[in-house]
Amino acid sequence: MRPDPLKIQALMREAASTYIVPRFRNLKSGEIDEKTSPNDLVTLADIEAEAFLEQAFGKLYPSIRFMGEEKVHRVPKTLDLLKQSSDDYFVVDPVDGTNNFVAGDENFGLMVSFVRGGKVEQAYIYDILKDRFMTAVRGEGAFDDGRKIMMPTKPSAVIGFAKDVYDRDGANGGTNGGNPHGTRGQFNLAAGPDAKGMKWYLLRCSAHEYLHLVRGQERFYIAEHVKPWDHLAGSLIVREAGGVSAKWDGRNYQPSDLNASILCAATEQDWHDLHRQLLQPAIKPAKLSK
Repeated sequence: MRPDPLKIQALMREAASTYIVPRFRNLKSGEIDEKTSPNDLVTLADIEAEAFLEQAFGKLYPSIRFMGEEKVHRVPKTLDLLKQSSDDYFVVDPVDGTNNFVAGDENFGLMVSFVRGGKVEQAYIYDILKDRFMTAVRGEGAFDDGRKIMMPTKPSAVIGFAKDVYDRDGANGGTNGGNPHGTRGQFNLAAGPDAKGMKWYLLRCSAHEYLHLVRGQERFYIAEHVKPWDHLAGSLIVREAGGVSAKWDGRNYQPSDLNASILCAATEQDWHDLHRQLLQPAIKPAKLSK
């Protein structure tokens, strides 16, 4: 059974209004916990919103399995779903940008993907505080608040987003955890001369980074060792909006690509230009898959 996009959005909105919004800037100390490190947080909002969606999706679509970020933390074997092409499943990030949420920063969102046959078929990014969805259906296009959209071929900004990307020579760069979010810096991953002066932002929220990218407010998004709940939805939206989302070797990013590194841009030419500027010579030249 193919999920009904309107029903999925309604349940996402209900999860946010019931479990997430009431706790924004109102979290108690006992409602925040660490997972793997002090920079990897989980809140009661994450846990309860995900639990609600797992139960609600299960009632509507009992044959579709469920993978949530918090469920994977509790039961790592849940990731085995990514290796299968026979099962349909949802991938959910209940609060993308949890650290921002805890800090009272408005850059957080809720993301859902539906995977069938090893491919992302539907994608949803919910900007909770603005009550606004960006969605995509494979082969049918991308939509911003219900309006079909295409990525501008000439973005209004020449800067981009870099997340969890490490500067390979220690100069003019940094990691997601090493710089304050929302700040500019010099990004020079491979120390190539063409990358000098490249500007980048860290929002610490994939949902908003993809929203900015698809609307042409940023030129690129580059990320290393990505997690499916952070990037499957955004990658489909980029592609359905006419842009390029590919691994650093040029092959298509798929749900089965655990710990892949990706680069997103508006056009193939710009993707290749950015690959040369940001990644070479550390990463050999790539040819995009068709």
